[in-house]
Amino acid sequence: MIKYYSGDFIGLCYDHAKVKEIHPGEVFDMLCPDCDHKDCGNKNENFKIEKDISYIFNNEAFRCDDLDRNFSKDNFLFSGCSVTFGMGIPYEKTWPYQLNQMLGGEKLFNIGLPAGSFKSIIFDVFSYLRKYGKPKGVFILFPPLLRQPVIKNDKLSTLPYYRTDHPGSDAALKILNNETMLFEFSRLVGILDDYLNELNVPFVWGTYEPGLDKILRGVNISKNYVSVVENQKAFEYANSIPESERTKYWLKSRDGHPPVFEQSVFAKAFLDKYNS
Repeated sequence: MIKYYSGDFIGLCYDHAKVKEIHPGEVFDMLCPDCDHKDCGNKNENFKIEKDISYIFNNEAFRCDDLDRNFSKDNFLFSGCSVTFGMGIPYEKTWPYQLNQMLGGEKLFNIGLPAGSFKSIIFDVFSYLRKYGKPKGVFILFPPLLRQPVIKNDKLSTLPYYRTDHPGSDAALKILNNETMLFEFSRLVGILDDYLNELNVPFVWGTYEPGLDKILRGVNISKNYVSVVENQKAFEYANSIPESERTKYWLKSRDGHPPVFEQSVFAKAFLDKYNS
């Protein structure tokens, strides 16, 4: 259990009933990298495993190039949850991959992982900085706030207490409500924002969750925030991509996560903010 308190990467959250351990260098062709949906709560008869999407894990069990301190200062760092990881779409169509190409990045360092919460995402960014040094820039796409990382039986999981059918939801909602989580979120993002500013590392962040986006646009807590869900220029860009460059996952991913069209919107919105 000490690994969760040592300052190293928090790593993958295990939310499914039937978990498969993930190790560096492994390749998975399943719907999710840790679950085939045959025995878990996400079972859906319409799901089918298609071999054209594989999840290939690097030296730290992330879906990107091997992390390397020698290349950090010349490349960008990306983080988020399953949307940033690219669940249900080809690796080359994820928003970090697209944005990295737009920025001319040589290596792709994407530490986004399924079931990530805003806390685990921020903690892992600090862990990256500690272990690999400062990158050329940091981009983060945050999930909804109502996710809480918890450790049970020496496994890290995410308590999705916005789900009323989840054990412990009632108790959690009495304490960890929207206002409380927004307070914690704003403070943690502020700490990361200040730290990256001291390092002179550009930082751009947003969220794909419409409700949170509306709040953040209203309170204006950071000059580095960009709306990726209310961004007309980014939508126009994605719509202008030629049919020949689109995949069968353009409007629908394999498992219901944001498809390639939305990933392209995210990438363009981040790019414009970075260049502004």
